[in-house]
Amino acid sequence: MDVSLAIFTGADIDAATGLPYHRTQLNAIDYVILTVSCLGIVGNVVSLLVWRTHKTYNPVIFLFKYLAVVDIQHLVSTYCCRIIILFRRYFSDHTYFTVLFTAYGTELLGQSLSVHVTLLIAVCRFIVVSRPLEVYSGTLLTRCQVIVACVALSFWCLLITIPFPVITLLVFNDKLKVPYFLIVAILFLDTSIATLLIVIFNILLLKKLRYSSAVRPSTFSAQDSVSSGPGRGRRVTLVVVLMSVCTILAYLINGTTLALAFTYFHYTEKQSRSAYYIVFDVLIPIYDFLEALNSSINIIFYIAFFHNFRKVFPAARITEEITESSIQQKKLMNRNLWYDL
Repeated sequence: MDVSLAIFTGADIDAATGLPYHRTQLNAIDYVILTVSCLGIVGNVVSLLVWRTHKTYNPVIFLFKYLAVVDIQHLVSTYCCRIIILFRRYFSDHTYFTVLFTAYGTELLGQSLSVHVTLLIAVCRFIVVSRPLEVYSGTLLTRCQVIVACVALSFWCLLITIPFPVITLLVFNDKLKVPYFLIVAILFLDTSIATLLIVIFNILLLKKLRYSSAVRPSTFSAQDSVSSGPGRGRRVTLVVVLMSVCTILAYLINGTTLALAFTYFHYTEKQSRSAYYIVFDVLIPIYDFLEALNSSINIIFYIAFFHNFRKVFPAARITEEITESSIQQKKLMNRNLWYDL
């Protein structure tokens, strides 16, 4: 949800049904968000390239790659929304609003996908810790199962986000006379519920790890025990927990507040200017910044906690001729590098 969606054409417009007025220039925080988005796009592309060097299937790495793709889409749409506003004078009103509302829809889709994929990663890691033998033997979290879960989440996020751009465009073209604030409230509420589930699964994950450490201190999961001890398993879990914490900070409190605010706007005929100021000039800019930061920060966790992550990408840029024997050696090296996940 962009901060510029908040400015209306006038005080006499019914805020529950009127369409928003958009500025032709950006605020300082918008330029900060643009900078964070650019850095985040580069970081996620690098992460995706590094994770692709891992050839053996691993559910956690598979979801890391999927999350990188989702975050790239989210950050690109966030960037495009502000660039469109910046160059509004080059478009007619009809073209401008049509393109902008479509861009808002893709941004909301990326936002929803980012939260739900983070939830899926937390669930996946909890299953790995709880049922290590089944996961290691290939009966749980198979490639097919994880792909089906990703597809189901994608359809759910589409189902939630598509009504906003569609109904908004219909209202803009005078094809429909309905308030759309409630749709935005549902979007924020769905994101808050998914974030709350992230909190629950991370608590369960940490409790399970504590119990497993007390009962079997030498192992955290079958995959972790095959590698060199519990330290690597702890690092994987720590990365998942840190990613989840960033998502919680970015979405839960602020998202719930915005859901309640837009529900209030929907059911109230007249709203005070102070309420608009708090929501549109304070909460939404903070929300936009935190969600962009959340989609950009994962590579920092990878570099900080996965020593092998730092090794792979520079090695991938070597352009010298590789012999057949060195290819086999490289395959063995990659398998050993990534086996700790």
